[in-house]
Amino acid sequence: MSGNGIRCVAKYVYDMNLSDKDKIVFETGAGKREVKRTQRGFEVNMGKPQIIGKINYHNLELFKVSVGNPHLVFLGDFDYELFFNLAPKISRGENANVEFAKVKDKNSIEVMVFERGVGETLACGTGAVAVFSVARERNLVDDEAKIIFKGGSIFVSKKGEYFFLEGGANLVFSGFVKLS
Repeated sequence: MSGNGIRCVAKYVYDMNLSDKDKIVFETGAGKREVKRTQRGFEVNMGKPQIIGKINYHNLELFKVSVGNPHLVFLGDFDYELFFNLAPKISRGENANVEFAKVKDKNSIEVMVFERGVGETLACGTGAVAVFSVARERNLVDDEAKIIFKGGSIFVSKKGEYFFLEGGANLVFSGFVKLS
């Protein structure tokens, strides 16, 4: 399940005029996900993330979160050196995506992400939801927050029991493939 990927697929569906409905439901490995168009772009119902425990690694408390894929979330002060030294080891050892996050205020969180099998990435939709769910449970953020990654920002909100990922999607490349 890719939170950012599903928003990109929704953009493609609308850009190619494959649907004129305001909401589309996609079947994913993590269950059905509803996407709707909004002023900010696209909003995905990401379901109910589950905080399933904690681990300690080199005196860091990391929260285990499932958003259809595994995440380990550290909330607190950190520097880039700490992230680059520990995130790859944690990811390999736990077979999970790793997010280091600093809560700036009740409405914004800065995040660095290391995705399992990939390395550092510029953003991660499910990671944004994982980070927000931990910060929200600890009452560090309001019901909506801007999640700030190196690659841009996205919004995560909690409405009732469900968490929503919202933001734009941009076409950055198109091309043709010759099939023989």
